[in-house]
Amino acid sequence: MNRDSTLKESERLLREERFQEALKLLRVYLVRYDGDAVAHALTGAALSATEQYALAAREYRHSLAVNGDQPEVGKSLLDCLMKLRRWQEARELADELYRANPADRILVVMRESCHENAPLPAIGWEVDTSQD
Repeated sequence: MNRDSTLKESERLLREERFQEALKLLRVYLVRYDGDAVAHALTGAALSATEQYALAAREYRHSLAVNGDQPEVGKSLLDCLMKLRRWQEARELADELYRANPADRILVVMRESCHENAPLPAIGWEVDTSQD
């Protein structure tokens, strides 16, 4: 199984919105080459397109574990977390991505949404006046 041809074929299938075919091809490929960050990111994209956000998030995380320098994959993971309403996780990831790229306008909006929806931490926001 040739890496380049498999990934190109998967990308073509995704562009043509043939998500199940892309998933099938990528899953067969990943059985053999589990450490391929690009293949995991493409699998995440196919799963996200079929609204399987939890599985997509897992694939994006795996991709980032292999290669952490993928800002677009990070934003895709953030999008999944937001759709799953996992606001605290999303907020932490958004802050991390923002520190690396504060000029990304889409990321700025996503981060603001996470901050609006994530509950505030229970510790550290109140003032302890008992010691005064």
